[in-house]
Amino acid sequence: MITRLLVLVVAAAGLGACANEPAAPVAPDAKAVLAAATPALATGAYRYRVAVPEVEVSGVTHVPHRRAMWTTTFPRSDTDGVEMRLLGDDQYSRTGAARWQHIDQSRIPKAAERMGLTFAHADRTDVKPLLDAVTEAKQEGQVIRGTIEGTRVRIAGATLSTIESRLIKPVSFVASVDGRGRLTHLEVELPPTPAPKSEPAAQWTLDVSDYDTAADVARPAGVKEMPDSFYVTMES
Repeated sequence: MITRLLVLVVAAAGLGACANEPAAPVAPDAKAVLAAATPALATGAYRYRVAVPEVEVSGVTHVPHRRAMWTTTFPRSDTDGVEMRLLGDDQYSRTGAARWQHIDQSRIPKAAERMGLTFAHADRTDVKPLLDAVTEAKQEGQVIRGTIEGTRVRIAGATLSTIESRLIKPVSFVASVDGRGRLTHLEVELPPTPAPKSEPAAQWTLDVSDYDTAADVARPAGVKEMPDSFYVTMES
């Protein structure tokens, strides 16, 4: 009897100890981690570069100060690159070495909104439509791997419009986040393009760095002002 009693006491003590132990942490859902990795691109300050074989876009953004500048180049073409700068409602642009042109967005708010050239569309990385189409994801440390359903990607932005013909089936991706859970890298494997182009497999890549760093965006000199007729036409 005494032996049985001791066994029961020891067992009860063991159960009590287990009950007091902290529960093992639940691993975060990888899709949720990805969803939480991108809001800073629409609200913060950072430097970025996004590239596919046909187009590269690189720039800096500082949403709180409403400052941004970016350059779009076309590596496989003789087409001149396009530079853009936004300082509040002031938009400056030029192609190649041409003279800068100034547009006052406050005079054409609806047109500026339609073109996506306002800070209501501050994230110019084109990453959100890709991550919105993630169907599978698995996290290992700060790296997330998974699958994007290509047919679900909403085509918007220069880099996505050039790969639309490749997004005809699921594609794999690998993403990285920093210590605060913000996206720092995304790499999407693209299949070959169908005939008649028949181009080889490629990658869509995004690198984000220098979070919370002030963007030095200056007003260019020698600017050409757009005529009143331009604003009338754009708002009509």
